[in-house]
Amino acid sequence: MTLHTLTDGSGKVLDTSKAEEYPDASIPDKHGTSKATLDPYERETLYRTTGGSWIVIRWQKADAPRSAKKPEVVPIDAASAMEWLLENDHQEAAKKYFAKEIDQATL
Repeated sequence: MTLHTLTDGSGKVLDTSKAEEYPDASIPDKHGTSKATLDPYERETLYRTTGGSWIVIRWQKADAPRSAKKPEVVPIDAASAMEWLLENDHQEAAKKYFAKEIDQATL
């Protein structure tokens, strides 16, 4: 079990062992740059809680040249989660949770 306190000041906690996890995708370059952050050293992982909330954790890779900072753990709205999933190659998850919105967008 890994617990992360949200950094939005709400005091809420994310238990990643009870949430669905969607890692960011990489751009096919020599650095493995994150599609979510456009940075080779910062990564993001999107989580969907059992209650249906969406939370992003932004963190630095261990080999980052700048000083390590604490991960940011922030909730995002459903529209942002849908966009994040689509941009990071999680089309099946986007269809699973946002089928209606995707169908409307393709009309």
